[in-house]
Amino acid sequence: MEYKLYIQNDLEDYASRDLPEIDRDGYVRPSFKRAELIKRAVNPDSFDYACVGSYQGSYAFVLKKGGYTWIIKESFGSCSHCDSLMAKQTNFRRSEYSIEEALDIIWDYTLKMLRNAYCFETEADAISYLEQKDGWTWRNKGLASDAIEIVKEI
Repeated sequence: MEYKLYIQNDLEDYASRDLPEIDRDGYVRPSFKRAELIKRAVNPDSFDYACVGSYQGSYAFVLKKGGYTWIIKESFGSCSHCDSLMAKQTNFRRSEYSIEEALDIIWDYTLKMLRNAYCFETEADAISYLEQKDGWTWRNKGLASDAIEIVKEI
């Protein structure tokens, strides 16, 4: 039987619905950024992230919570056709949703990110996982390297 470096655990269990204020003029205040949504939802003990790309790319969010190290990989795009969070913003600005509906959609999106988190009992397991060639599909090796450095620092 193959030993998995990550364990079965759910970051959603640590979440509370703490969303930024929304108005029709500016999407969300202070921002509609993925990092802000994760931080507000789980209030991590420590948190940092790396990003590769410009118009399209990936984030590696690394946080400590509940004595564990958590890593979330999330991709983004350059327009509402290739970035689901941006599409939700665009639809909201076009008044397709009420403010309460928009908050529900943002919360659902936040929970989706949390459900995709990998949980590690030790920093060494997180680093070993990121170093594996077949462990995670990283389009850019720099993102995995950056995530490893964050695991060591936080």
